[in-house]
Amino acid sequence: MLVKKITWMMMSAMLMSVVMVLAITAWTAQKNNQRAAEDSLLMVRGGFDALAHNVETLNYDYSSWTAAMENALKRDVDWLYENMGTGANGVAIHVLEIFWPSDWSSLTWTVAVNESEAEPLKTPKIPLDVVQSIHGRLQTFDLGQQDTQNFAFNDGDEFYLVSASRLQPFEGEAPVPDDQLPVVVMAYLLSEETLNGLASTFLIRDLALAISPPAMDQPSIPIIDVDGQIIAHLQWTPPRPGDELVRIAALPISIGLILFLSLSGTVTLLAKRNAADLVVREKEASSAARTDTMTGLPNRMAFNEALADLSKADTRLAVLFMDLNGFKAINDEYGHEIGDKILQEIASLAVNLKRIRILLRDWVAMNLTSSSPETMQNKYALSFAKV
Repeated sequence: MLVKKITWMMMSAMLMSVVMVLAITAWTAQKNNQRAAEDSLLMVRGGFDALAHNVETLNYDYSSWTAAMENALKRDVDWLYENMGTGANGVAIHVLEIFWPSDWSSLTWTVAVNESEAEPLKTPKIPLDVVQSIHGRLQTFDLGQQDTQNFAFNDGDEFYLVSASRLQPFEGEAPVPDDQLPVVVMAYLLSEETLNGLASTFLIRDLALAISPPAMDQPSIPIIDVDGQIIAHLQWTPPRPGDELVRIAALPISIGLILFLSLSGTVTLLAKRNAADLVVREKEASSAARTDTMTGLPNRMAFNEALADLSKADTRLAVLFMDLNGFKAINDEYGHEIGDKILQEIASLAVNLKRIRILLRDWVAMNLTSSSPETMQNKYALSFAKV
């Protein structure tokens, strides 16, 4: 029982150690992956917000330009193109549009990706109903307030970051009613080149715009339109440094576990052997403490323990006492060595007479006694008495 307990405890300790090492490694990898995903979300959101802020800032600068307002009211196309339209060069913005609320006519300049010169369009890039909705919102702001409206817009597979505001004087009153001031709209195309640049900057891969919602564990940024609806998601696969950590640490951890298991197994075997030897020695010591060395019969301790055990049982007890007549004379005449051999022989004869459990005890090397439960048959007791 002791050996089994020790073996079980050692095996349990080994198993718990292995499980703990693997659990800590998995937990560390998971935490590293989670932190990397959170960091990538923070960085990409910052880059995305920076793009939107650049468009908003440029629009605000143009919208507070008095000369731009005056030439827009005069509809001086050449001045507007040279001073404003050329800004739609694909660097800061890709689209610049001016709308006149009096008749909702418009001028539009845009540039194709990887080109540097703006070209006018006959039809606006941003739908007129969207601009009219923005115009209505702009009327809730007083002149001089930073009233830019920022949102996203998609034209088929193309997605734009848009900023819109009124062309107004830098200071003073406007020469026309507020609701007749031209509306300037600027848009920045979220091209594949732009997304790849963000991904390269933040060391992430497959940054892309997707219409379908992302997976639960995939970081993403919603793209919101003028009505507050999600029209797409900027999503990506986050870096997983935890997986790389596991890959790098797999070999040393495996070697460490093998060495640990080998050492633990050796210790377990040694402990098992020592425990087995201890159990054997304990049994031998217990038996020796309760056995007469000369006759091999149970001694006084064993006899007393047996009587105590039998006395606890609800049964009657018989004790037989045997006296060896003339034994002292044998010791005196032939010596104790011969006397000891006689005692050994008598003990052997007495033990051979038992048919049921009988306890014999040497009594001061001269008297022998036997205790037996009441179930011992009388003929065996009589036979024993005749020895």
